[in-house]
Formats: sequence, structure tokens, C-alpha cells
Amino acid sequence: MYKLRITLILVVSIVLLGVSTNVSAHSFNWWTFPRKVIVTKTTTISKVHPVNPDYLSYYCATANLHRGDVITIHHSVSHAWIVNKKGFANGLGRAHYYWVNDHTSKTNWVTLYNKNFVIWSKSMPTTKYLRKNSNAWIYSKPGGKRLHHLKNYPRTKWMATKQEKIENGAVYYYVKSQHGKAKGWVWQGNVRHIN
Repeated sequence: MYKLRITLILVVSIVLLGVSTNVSAHSFNWWTFPRKVIVTKTTTISKVHPVNPDYLSYYCATANLHRGDVITIHHSVSHAWIVNKKGFANGLGRAHYYWVNDHTSKTNWVTLYNKNFVIWSKSMPTTKYLRKNSNAWIYSKPGGKRLHHLKNYPRTKWMATKQEKIENGAVYYYVKSQHGKAKGWVWQGNVRHIN
């Protein structure tokens, strides 16, 4: 009887330990606390009409999120991702609808919020600029490491060939000095167009 009791305790302990270590690779905070993120690619989300019991809940609409949309996400027991975004009401009114992304359990459709996240990038016709603000910098990337102080380039002509808009709304130009030795990204407000 004693051996049976010990065996039973060991089996139950192994099962419980196995369950507790294999349920999730994420920490408790990952599952419970909402995170502000930016959508990195177009993603479809679904509107859920909750019913009790939960397995009877159903989708009643869909919408698309686009690159650059700022949202808040968190996990729930029943859905991979709960999505909160302005214009997508969650739990309001008598219906208590909420929005989810149940199409993936991966995070490759979002990235943590960063004000320097590039929303769009495009080439532009080569355009000449001069510095407008001598107290400005040229960066390794929009909002990145400082490379060149514009006070050291009072009459240098800068050739812009690309532009990017980042999350905080700023537009940066990729420029090269006319002699070609200095290059990087400059905020559009720190340079002025010349012919």
C-alpha cells in the first residue's frame, strides 16, 4: 500500500510538473499585460460576438490593419490575439463585441512600438539641397546614430535620392554630399531645396 501511494504521488507530480512547464514558453507578463505595437504587414482581424459559453461565440465582421497602424494587443484563453485600436471598440455597449486576430499565434505581423519605425520608403528624383539649420545632423538611419553635423558643411550641396516616413510623422531624405564623402539621412525640415 505504501509503495502504491508513493508511486501515485510521483506520477501525479510528474504530470503536474510536465503540464506547468509545457503550457507556455512565455512569461506570465507576456500573457496578461497589453503591449503597444505597430503592424508590419496588412493583416485581417475579426469582430467577435461573445456568447456564454465561450465556444458558442462567433465572428460577425472582418477588417484590415495596415502597415504602420498602432494598436494594443494581448492574449486571452480563447483567442490568439485581442486587438485594441481606435475605431475598433472592445466591450462597449450591450453587445460587448471585441476584435481578434486568430489567424496566427506568431508575432511576425507586429513589432514593438518604436517612434522611428519606417512606415514607407520610396525613391525620388535626384534633388539638390543646402542646409537650412546649422545645428542639425545627418543620421545613419531616420532617428539613428549621428554621423555628420551640418555646421561643418556650410556651402555643401546635398543630393537626395530616397525618402522615408517614420512613425512619428517625420520625413527623412537620404542624401550624399556633392563630393560624395558624406552621406546619411537628414530630416526634411533641416534642408532647403535649390535648383
